[in-house]
Amino acid sequence: MKHFLLLLVSVFMAACASSGPRPGLPAPDIKPTVKVQIPKNKAEWQSMDDVADALGGKGKIEIKGKSVNLNGAQLVGTSLKRYSDPQDERNQPLKIKIPGFKLYNGSTYAIPGGIVFSAPDNTYSDLIFLKMGEDALSNVMDQAPGATVKGCEGYGATDKTYQFNDADGLTFTGNLATGGITGVRLQKTGAKTKNPRVKEFRNNRFVDTRTGVNASGNVRVRIDSSNKFENVNEKWVTSNGATVTE
Repeated sequence: MKHFLLLLVSVFMAACASSGPRPGLPAPDIKPTVKVQIPKNKAEWQSMDDVADALGGKGKIEIKGKSVNLNGAQLVGTSLKRYSDPQDERNQPLKIKIPGFKLYNGSTYAIPGGIVFSAPDNTYSDLIFLKMGEDALSNVMDQAPGATVKGCEGYGATDKTYQFNDADGLTFTGNLATGGITGVRLQKTGAKTKNPRVKEFRNNRFVDTRTGVNASGNVRVRIDSSNKFENVNEKWVTSNGATVTE
């Protein structure tokens, strides 16, 4: 009986090791110009007034129009609601609901539910995501087409580094995803767009993830040789009608 139990434990541990998140590359030791704590009651930005209320006057952060240049600042989410399971859907995100919003040139740390945006034509660039939960950056289906994500780095996801539930018109270039299970998830199953497609997917790097790209739900994406996959079990997987071409 003892040997049988040991065998069961060994099988369970092996299964976890073969399917759970990978550690990925070590996170860089960055030195933020300022750390900005995001309070629970200021974690939903519906207007630039909300942004100014949360970030205005902090360090060298510049807010112009709908653009926020963090200038090396770090957005910290340790005050936000979190649960013991990093994949718990109740983990509080930073919600952004501003069309045409731009956030760049800084980092995030320990935002339990990551950044979730639900408005079109958002841009996120030159950001480093650290100590993330289920994912670092995601959007809401049928509400956030035309997103641009470029030059970003995500370290140590517990599941997906980037998740685009609305991948229609997405530009995804020059990004790094390392660790976790999936580098980026692309999907579009809503009814508003009959033939959704990713606009551009180039020069991305996937390191030590089980799957580089998971495409689902009638989305189309071209993944050419400029994208690099290192220690990745599967470069991409598709389901529910998604199409990947090289």
